[in-house]
Amino acid sequence: MKQTQTMPNRGFPASEFESRLFRAQTLMKSHGVDALLLTTEPEVRYFSGFLTQFWQSPTRPWFLVVPLRGKPIAVIPAIGANHMANTWLDDIRTWPSPAPEDDGLSLLTLTLQEVAGATGRVGVPMGPETHLRMPLADFDTLRAARHSAEFVDATPLIRTLRLVKSEAEIAKIAYICDLVSAAFEALPDLLPNTSTVQAAFRTFKIEILRRGADDVPYLVGGAGPGGYTHRFDRQHEVPGMADAARVVAQRQVGFGDADRQVVPPHFRVLLYLLSCLRAVFHTVSAVYLFRNGFYLLLYGPVRRIQEFKLGFLFRGAHYSFCEFRAAL
Repeated sequence: MKQTQTMPNRGFPASEFESRLFRAQTLMKSHGVDALLLTTEPEVRYFSGFLTQFWQSPTRPWFLVVPLRGKPIAVIPAIGANHMANTWLDDIRTWPSPAPEDDGLSLLTLTLQEVAGATGRVGVPMGPETHLRMPLADFDTLRAARHSAEFVDATPLIRTLRLVKSEAEIAKIAYICDLVSAAFEALPDLLPNTSTVQAAFRTFKIEILRRGADDVPYLVGGAGPGGYTHRFDRQHEVPGMADAARVVAQRQVGFGDADRQVVPPHFRVLLYLLSCLRAVFHTVSAVYLFRNGFYLLLYGPVRRIQEFKLGFLFRGAHYSFCEFRAAL
């Protein structure tokens, strides 16, 4: 399978962020929210386009305040000021971080006072699949300092906003799906050079990166007699990948021939029926949308299963994107 999608331009134009902001502020008005306080990478990136490796470190908090009127306000450590200035945002407020005694808290408090007033309602994602990326003690201090304000759950608002994708977003989804699907198609030719599941993981991730993805943060796979059992556990070394690759390359799924007594009778019947039908299941790419942007569940090709073969299956790659780590 060859990649058919043209690589989209990296990032998004200002018009994309303006559209997101307009829709967000429309929802804020209908929900009675005066400001949004965002602390996590996907939400900050969604409204600003800010992409940095600083998120990998828990040392510094990063804040974005979305007012009911006007552009978002970045309240961030000074170390990120120059990078944030490359986004479409104009109002960037900084403090020297890390500063354990006041790590941006007073600056954030003043900013919320400015945009939401003393008694305004501040929306913070609090529901399922959300988290607060700032010290809980600091958040308690913030609420105490703004005791007349009301902090409300913004999860429904954010979810409603994020479920509707623009044409530019859809183009990036299509591109990364096509890229990884092509990598799955190439998998049978890659496995003969590996000797363990862990080596297969590394080889497959390298292939995805080689094709143009920026990162592969989540990859699930497994192998073993009778099928995979440790799908999420990479502690187990399973030898024999070269034999598995030989079978996969023949458009089968397995580790080689197995004794009839090893395979349960009902499973033998199923394998026989599948063999007779010569079923070939091609790559299925599913997009699951939720608060962290897009989680792309890309399930690898499950090829024809022949009688008395043992199971082998790569379940797929799971990408966490907001602006898409591939073709961003």
